[in-house]
Amino acid sequence: MHTEVDILSCPTCGAEVGHTIRHNGFKAAATSIGPPLLRCTSCDTLVRSGQKEWEQQNAASKAWFFISRTAWLIAGSFFVCGGIAGVLNLIAVDRKWIDDANSTTFILSTYGFCTLLLSAIVLRNSLAEIRASLKRSQSDEARNMWREANPLPTATEFVTDAND
Repeated sequence: MHTEVDILSCPTCGAEVGHTIRHNGFKAAATSIGPPLLRCTSCDTLVRSGQKEWEQQNAASKAWFFISRTAWLIAGSFFVCGGIAGVLNLIAVDRKWIDDANSTTFILSTYGFCTLLLSAIVLRNSLAEIRASLKRSQSDEARNMWREANPLPTATEFVTDAND
């Protein structure tokens, strides 16, 4: 698997403001939700991160969040849980804890348990990421940063020439 890290730098001073992790060209699921604005700690400049909070995501983006998590879960389950079940089976048969006749049942039950455990961890982390995003987007700091980056037009900008 090819992994890249895109560094987000401040346009004013060049300091690192954040980063995005990509696996085989795709954003990692852990970085798909985040604040749209980041404040540079060096010069206090607001930098657009290219991410969106959960509230700002459209239905397709929210669906993709869960689809990508499910795809990684299936792949992880196959390789990680399958590997764990296979190794434990080899150890159990070698040490005569189980006989060859019960080997398939042992592998399937170990694989099933490991998959349930991995699923619970992925679900917990996904929900925690969504809760953190909702909390961030409702914070006063996020609202103030957004207002600072997108100031309201002044009254004079709305006045048009009466001769038009």
